[in-house]
Amino acid sequence: MVIESTEVDKALEYIRECLDRMVLNEYSIFIDDFLQFLKRLIEEFQKAPQEVQEKVALNINYLLSRSKSYNVIRAIKNAFYAYLVYVNRITVYKAMKYKMVSGAESIYSWLRVYQLLKVPQK
Repeated sequence: MVIESTEVDKALEYIRECLDRMVLNEYSIFIDDFLQFLKRLIEEFQKAPQEVQEKVALNINYLLSRSKSYNVIRAIKNAFYAYLVYVNRITVYKAMKYKMVSGAESIYSWLRVYQLLKVPQK
C-alpha cells in the first residue's frame, strides 16, 4: 500500500491539532516525538508484508482519516498514550487510573501495532 507523503503530512497536522486539545499539559512535550514516531510507523507499514498490513490497516486508517468522528478522535488519543507506554514514559496502570484512555485494551491494541511493525522506540 502506498500512502502519499502529502496525505501523511496533512494527517499529522490534524493529529497535532487534536492532541493539543486533548493531551494533559504534562504530556504535551511528547507530541512532537509522537508525530515523528508516527512518520516512522507509516513508513514501516508501507514496507510491511501484506499479512501484517492487513492486521493493522484499520489502525493506520484511523490515523490518516482526519475525521472528527468520536472513534477517530479516541483512536488518536489512545495511540498517543500507548506511545507513552511504548517508550516507558507512563505505565498502563497510570493511563487507566487517571482515565487517559478508554481502557487497557485500547492501549494494548496500539502496542500490538507498534510491535508488529517493529517501530524503534527512538
